[in-house]
Amino acid sequence: MSSYKDNKSIIPQLVIGLLLVILIVIFILEFIIFYLAYAKEIVMVFSSFKYFYYLYLLIIIIAVRTLILSYLTYSFLKEWKSQKIYSLTGFQYLFGLYFYLVIVVKSLDIIVYIMYVGPEFFSNELVFNLYRIRQIIGVLATLPLLLIGTYLFFYYRNLKKETSEKKKMVRKKVKLVLVIWVVCVIFIIFISPSTVSFLFTLMLLSFANLFIIWIFIKAYKGKILLEINCLIISIGFTVLFIVGYIPSFLIFTILGTSVYGLLIGTLIAEIGGLISYAIIFIGFKTKAKY
Repeated sequence: MSSYKDNKSIIPQLVIGLLLVILIVIFILEFIIFYLAYAKEIVMVFSSFKYFYYLYLLIIIIAVRTLILSYLTYSFLKEWKSQKIYSLTGFQYLFGLYFYLVIVVKSLDIIVYIMYVGPEFFSNELVFNLYRIRQIIGVLATLPLLLIGTYLFFYYRNLKKETSEKKKMVRKKVKLVLVIWVVCVIFIIFISPSTVSFLFTLMLLSFANLFIIWIFIKAYKGKILLEINCLIISIGFTVLFIVGYIPSFLIFTILGTSVYGLLIGTLIAEIGGLISYAIIFIGFKTKAKY
């Protein structure tokens, strides 16, 4: 019996270890494929770019966001590891996975910004492929949020009194969400980087964000999830939507017509994202006052 428990306790350690190894491998690949291979081009971008200080500021902001995201990831995975019953659909694991994937996205954003302000130093193929990878990971990052939102939605609707039939119904709905999101990712993989692909990706991200805002507001009104403050978390995701996704749309359609406009727009989005994740962090560390 004790050996079974010991083997069971290894599962979260293996999962967390695997996630850490994958993240390290991603960072190493980014360093080798981009920073090392294009070191001369990167130096030329910073030395020839008129608004180079904006790039430095962006990198600093992204670094701070990454620190917050790293702590959130660590906190949730640590909490998940301490659970008596381990589940890959547990809230702690899904939230940890979400923030983990956003870390990967932010690491790619630094490269995207550098290449955008110095397009003459990089091939279009490299820019397109990197941007496509960034889009795919960005969409995948929203999947844990959608799964959490789906569970909370059906809990609020009809799972306060759980039955086996209701549980089966929820599983079917979750599988449907998974299938739809996989189809969306496949669509992004095969469609060429363009205004259409950007707007499609932004639409998916916005939908997921608005859905999770609505769900946490419902959770707050329904007085569930007592260990966190759903109201503060919903405010954080609202800030993320207002100053994150809306500026992103303006960057690509209006501000992005000039490099200076791009930098102003991205600064607003990154600073807003930093503030939003700080609020979300507070929400997860504050218990509800019902």
